[in-house]
Amino acid sequence: MAIGLHRTGTVIMTAGFIMVIAFGGLVFSTVSALQQIGFLLFVGVAIDSFINCVIVMPAILIICGECNYWPRSYEKENKTQLLTEKLTTQHDNII
Repeated sequence: MAIGLHRTGTVIMTAGFIMVIAFGGLVFSTVSALQQIGFLLFVGVAIDSFINCVIVMPAILIICGECNYWPRSYEKENKTQLLTEKLTTQHDNII
């Protein structure tokens, strides 16, 4: 789970940031309907990409634990070992 969040987190956050900027531009329109739609889209995308995808979904995945999907070919020891190896190599690459 941590590897998937690490790999996709920056893409999701960047896409959310771009959409927030784009929808935020609608707020400065002179048409009141566009202002309202822009504000709603701005708030909805901001909540989804910055709160839901960063805090809520990882928390739910941690709470579910073994109920989450894992391919059947992985055993628990193998899964833990792979996760530990990936995280240590990523940590070493950062430093």
